[in-house]
Amino acid sequence: MQKIDLVVSIIDLDKTINKGFVPIEEAGLNGAYELFSMFDFEEAANVLLHGIFKNVFMENVANYCYEKENKEEFITRLLNCKPDLQEQVSPDEVLEIISLLLDIEKERYLTYLEFADLGITFDIPAVMDCVHDFIVELANCDLGDAISGYSDGEITKQEILDYISDKWK
Repeated sequence: MQKIDLVVSIIDLDKTINKGFVPIEEAGLNGAYELFSMFDFEEAANVLLHGIFKNVFMENVANYCYEKENKEEFITRLLNCKPDLQEQVSPDEVLEIISLLLDIEKERYLTYLEFADLGITFDIPAVMDCVHDFIVELANCDLGDAISGYSDGEITKQEILDYISDKWK
């Protein structure tokens, strides 16, 4: 996979989550996104972008996120800023991104449980499952219950990363 494809997939993950929260906000629950503030993928994208947008990351991806710029335009703009995004992503880079996503998923899971314990559930499959599903897609192997095991504290993140790395050999 090319680096550019993975960067765009990470930003698409953010777009999916934002769209998933729209019905909740339209129903009058403003601020749901703030409850799940862990959905910030800048650090994951910067594994490959290496901070080319510095302190204005959101300003540089907003047009694509809010569909004022199509995917082809966004890709062209990214490649103009960082031509090496055409290179293949390394296994170490994928593992670093998975590591960051595991932390995001763990925080999402714990926040979900905290509210569920209060009788409030956010059953929005497009939002609640997408990070987990993206991790599985990147790992390209059967993770079973490893992600939820990490979120519950039953296994370490390093154990998951080692398992994935071993499967890739």
